Amino acid sequence: MHWQQKRSFQAFRRVRDWLTEHPILAALVAPFRTALGTVLDSLSEAAVKQDSHFRSAKGATAESTRLRRELVADHMRLIARAARAAIPDVVAATAALQMPKKGIDVEGVRNAADAMATASEKHQEALTKAGLATDAIAQLREASARYQAALDARGQMIAQRRGATTAIDLQLDRGRRLVDTISVLVTRALRSDPPALAEWEQLKRVTLKGVQETDEEVVPETTPGPVSAESPAPAPQASDAAPKAA
Repeated sequence: MHWQQKRSFQAFRRVRDWLTEHPILAALVAPFRTALGTVLDSLSEAAVKQDSHFRSAKGATAESTRLRRELVADHMRLIARAARAAIPDVVAATAALQMPKKGIDVEGVRNAADAMATASEKHQEALTKAGLATDAIAQLREASARYQAALDARGQMIAQRRGATTAIDLQLDRGRRLVDTISVLVTRALRSDPPALAEWEQLKRVTLKGVQETDEEVVPETTPGPVSAESPAPAPQASDAAPKAA
C-alpha cells in the first residue's frame, strides 16, 4: 500500500474501534459499522494480493533478465560464431545469423532469436560439420520460449498487482463514504458532548485522502515579565525632559 492508503486504512480501523467504545452510538450506527468492517476485511485481502503480486513481479523480472542473458550469451552467440566459421559469406548477407545490437528491446530479442533459429536450420548440415551440436538450434528455440514465458508471467503479475491496487482504491472510497454517513449521525448524537465530538472530528479527518495525522503544537502567549531593579530605566521622552536653563 502507498502511505496514503495505509493511513486511511489505519484510520478506518480506529474509527470502527472508537464506535465500539461508545455504547450510546451502538444501535445508531450498527449497520454502518458492520459495513465498515467489511471494507476493512476487503482492504486487508487486497493489500495481501497487492504485496504478493509485487513480490512475484520482482521475481519474474529477475528471472526474465537471467533468461535473456542466457538466450543471448549461451545460445545465440554460440550459433553466430559457428555460422561465421562455417558459412561466412552467408552470414555477411544474412542479418538473422548475426548477433543483435546491444540495447535491443524485448520483442527484438525474441524476434532475433527465432529468426536465427530459422536461418540456422537451412544450414544445419554445414553448422554441424563445423562442430555445432546437433540440438543447438532446438536449445535456442527452447531458451527463447522460456524467456517469453518469463516475460508473460511478469506481465501477468504486474496486471494483477494493478487490479489489487484498484480494488484498494475502490474500498477506500467506499470507506470514506461510510465515514461521511456515520459522521452525520455521530455529530447529531454527541452534540452535548464536546470532548467526544472533538475526538470524532480528529478520527474522521485522518480518513480523508492525503491528510496526515499531526499533533498540534500549542504556542503559549508571551507576556512581559517584571522589570528588574538592575534594568536600566527607559530613556525619557522629549516631552518629559527637564527644561533647559534660559
